[in-house]
Amino acid sequence: MFIELAEALDCPDCQAEVGLVAFVGDLQERRVVEGHLGCPQCGLEYPIHGGGLDLRRGARVSDDSGERSEDPTMPGPVEPCAQERAMQVAALLGVRERADARMLLDEALATCAGPVASWGERLEVLALAPDSPPPLEAVPGVTPIVGVTGVPWPFRPGALHGVALLGGSPARLAEAERILAPGGRLAVFEPVAAVLEDVVGLDFEIHAAESLALVATRR
Repeated sequence: MFIELAEALDCPDCQAEVGLVAFVGDLQERRVVEGHLGCPQCGLEYPIHGGGLDLRRGARVSDDSGERSEDPTMPGPVEPCAQERAMQVAALLGVRERADARMLLDEALATCAGPVASWGERLEVLALAPDSPPPLEAVPGVTPIVGVTGVPWPFRPGALHGVALLGGSPARLAEAERILAPGGRLAVFEPVAAVLEDVVGLDFEIHAAESLALVATRR
C-alpha cells in the first residue's frame, strides 16, 4: 500500500472524516508491505499484509441505522483479466493523461489492476478484492482492498481520480460522484439499462454512452 493512501481513507466503521494513520512495520520504496492503519477517532486498526489492506476488522453492515447498507448489485466473482479489457480500463480512465493519480477498480475488474498500473506514471490502483482466496496479488502500483461489501466506501470525498465499475448501480454511481475529484473519470463497463439515467442525475459530464461502456467526468 502506498503510504500516502492513508490520508485518502476514512474508517469504514465509525466513518469519521479524519483520515487514517499508517503504522509501518515494513516500508519499501514508500510502500507499506506490513503494518496497519489506525483510526484516530474510534481506535480500530486495519491490517496491511503483503502490501494489501484488510478492512474487515471492525466493519459493520447495518440494515436499520442508515449508516451502511449492502449493495445487492455487487459484481460477481473475480475472473482473470483479458489484455483487451485491461487496455480498455486504462484507456477509458485516461491513466496516461495524468501522473500521481489514484484509480479504483471494483471487484469484477480487480484483476486488471496490475496491467492498468503498469501503463500509468506513478499511478496507484486500488482494487476491491474478494474476501476469499485466491487473493489478489499486491504488485508495485496496486493496493488490493478486502472487506468493502457495502456503501459508503471508505474513501474521503474527492480523494480519487478515476473509478471503473462493471454494470453499475445507483448506490455505486453515487459513491463514485462523492469520492471523485473534479475532473476525475468514471468508466462503467457493460452498463445496465438504468445507468445513463442515474448518471444524468449526478454531477457528471457524459462523454460516451454505449452498450459496451459509459464514460463521464466529474464536474
